Amino acid sequence: MKRDKFRVVIKGLIVDSSGKVLIGRKEESDVHPVSGQFHIIGGHLEKGETPEECLAREIKEEAGIDVDVKNVIEVRAFQWTNEGGLTDSLQLLYFCEKKDGNAEASSDLEEIKWVRPENLQEQLGEVEAERFMKSDKQQSFVQKLISENS
Repeated sequence: MKRDKFRVVIKGLIVDSSGKVLIGRKEESDVHPVSGQFHIIGGHLEKGETPEECLAREIKEEAGIDVDVKNVIEVRAFQWTNEGGLTDSLQLLYFCEKKDGNAEASSDLEEIKWVRPENLQEQLGEVEAERFMKSDKQQSFVQKLISENS
């Protein structure tokens, strides 16, 4: 099977000292599956980067903050539709803690906001919320955040 369209996507469930989670709304675009929707911040792994380096870079570029990249919450394969058809992807979702900086939307995000973990699913856009619903690992991790901050 030919693999000319394959992406590694690294995302971070970023939590601040109050227990809130940072999400970003992607700018409007015809070619991105979460265009105009809120999603968990991250990006594509570049040649020569470790997943942790990629995530720290993407979060700094998109939200202007530094994070401590902690541990992997989930690894999953999925497909998404873009201008060229279907793209196979491998996604690594990490737990991150905010270190420094004031969160501010930049790069390809129109808006960012901190949300309570119990409101995360309802705040995410349709595509990301559906992935969240199908993931026992993500739901379990968020439940742990909720119980720690109750």
